[in-house]
Amino acid sequence: MKTNRILCGDTVYDITPAYRDGARAMRAGIPYNLGNPFRSGSRKHDDWNIGHTHESTGEHLRSDCDVIETSDNGLFFEEKPAILATGEQA
Repeated sequence: MKTNRILCGDTVYDITPAYRDGARAMRAGIPYNLGNPFRSGSRKHDDWNIGHTHESTGEHLRSDCDVIETSDNGLFFEEKPAILATGEQA
């Protein structure tokens, strides 16, 4: 099974189990500074933080798809297109 990936800004992130846990923690209202169960400085800790942060900024709803709940199969999620004040895509 291949890990899904998401583009945010100029960086591509793997949607790991820890990343998903961070996003789900944000959805459950668990504070960023209190909910991370992983050892500080570990990859899982960083992934959890990134997932939580991206959820808080609305990065996980793309193309009418919930990126966090999409099964791993190597999907790549592009950034949402920018919407101009006129309602048109940039």
